[in-house]
Amino acid sequence: MRYDFIYVVCTYGVADDLINFINSTKMINVNCRIIVANSFCSIETLEQIKNVAEENDCDFLNLENKGYGHSLNEGIDYARKHYDYKYLIITNADILVKKVDMSHAPNGMFALAPEIITKNGKRQNPFYVFPHFKLFHFTKWLVDFFKLRQCLLIVIVAKIERILFNLLFGTKKGKWKKIYAGHGSHILFSKETIDKVMRPFVDDIFLYCEENFLGYKLRKLEIPFYYSCDVSVIHMEDGSQSFYKHKINEETKKSGIKYHKLIENE
Repeated sequence: MRYDFIYVVCTYGVADDLINFINSTKMINVNCRIIVANSFCSIETLEQIKNVAEENDCDFLNLENKGYGHSLNEGIDYARKHYDYKYLIITNADILVKKVDMSHAPNGMFALAPEIITKNGKRQNPFYVFPHFKLFHFTKWLVDFFKLRQCLLIVIVAKIERILFNLLFGTKKGKWKKIYAGHGSHILFSKETIDKVMRPFVDDIFLYCEENFLGYKLRKLEIPFYYSCDVSVIHMEDGSQSFYKHKINEETKKSGIKYHKLIENE
């Protein structure tokens, strides 16, 4: 059977989020198959998430907790080996799918950052409109020279761009606009893109900055990354952070340093 959509759902510790996500796909009645890629948290949560997956006829993969990108890559590998499909979507479990309209989708290779709205009404896409390579270099210099622990310049610029972008294009149906990177909680790929890149995420990044690495990879491969509100989801946010045992700031710093090294010649 050929599916229109394969969803690869990354789970870590929270079964209720998965139930809500599955129910949201049933509400919009899309022809889809769901693969649950579970990063092991505990025996108790493993059994809970596995039961939810099996009760809802989802494929279930229990994986060593090597990070968000690794779990998604393993789920994508599984999808490529077992299913035929038009589009593959990676997603957090704390997502509610509201609309999926691919009638304006281009042919061939592309990735799509959908409209992502938090439960508080904040818009999370586009993550970055432009790559800002020079700005990344500048902020790294500020951190190194002034021994700052954190620099918010890029975050501020990206937020201003996101506001302006959404005022112009955020709610225009049928409008697909090129961007640099989409928010990592929900990203759609055409099958042609997955066949080309196979494992789109960086396996040795445990958490954070996945969007930057993916945007950079697609840019190098000349695969367009679009934003469109033709696909729309609600992000409930941080369903698994209470289970997260690694220090968030440390993981963010590690990912940021690796990304700076990647783009140092840009």
